[in-house]
Amino acid sequence: MSLRFALLLLLASLSAGCVLSGDYNPMKTSKGRDEARAAYVQLGLGYLQQGMTERAKVPLKKALDLDSSDPDANAALGLVFQAEMEPALADEHFRKALSSRPADARTLNNYGSFLYEEQRYKEAYERFEQAAADTLYPERSRVFESLGMTAAKLGQRDLAQQQLEKALRLNR
Repeated sequence: MSLRFALLLLLASLSAGCVLSGDYNPMKTSKGRDEARAAYVQLGLGYLQQGMTERAKVPLKKALDLDSSDPDANAALGLVFQAEMEPALADEHFRKALSSRPADARTLNNYGSFLYEEQRYKEAYERFEQAAADTLYPERSRVFESLGMTAAKLGQRDLAQQQLEKALRLNR
């Protein structure tokens, strides 16, 4: 989603009530708060994709102000802090995201990549295994690539080869 589209979506969702009636506040309804939270997360991810980590934090914080346990906002902040080389904060936000949505393959894969980057290979392998269990995850072949690379780092060459072959089979 482009940054311009995310901004437009945020503006539209926050101002929709003004068109309906002068005193309607969409933030007073759970639907309005959910839409605003989702728009803030998309805006934050748009900034992150452009490498603007400082700017990404502002809408992500607003999303967390609406729901501090939101898994999407916490996962996005995990990525932001990973990019900023703040491992303790990245770890904290990935864990918060997974506490709300423990089987989310995308978050498990991103957290596994973070753990791999931190040379926490055993933990990374476990997260990648959990992500690979979701047979409908569209990036599953990449998860098996990560499993293969992580198994190699753990000195398990046969397992590494097996995982990499699985990645190739899935990526045809």
